Amino acid sequence: MRRRGAPVVWGRFSGRSIGSFVGLVPAEASTGGREARGSITKAGNSHARRLLVEAAVLTWAALYAFLVLCGGNAPAAV
Repeated sequence: MRRRGAPVVWGRFSGRSIGSFVGLVPAEASTGGREARGSITKAGNSHARRLLVEAAVLTWAALYAFLVLCGGNAPAAV
């Protein structure tokens, strides 16, 4: 069974609001003039956050493979 939500119109987001939508904003406990920020809340759209993380991992893997194949500045194997 596949769960489907409402379609997302990505064009309505700015750089800051997309972070809020996927839950990548710090938890905040501020009082008076003191600001205390914690870890990310993960309170947003979990599916969008998972896709974002997967895309980042695949991008880094492709970049690393490119550097290794081209003899670039890949980390030395120890």
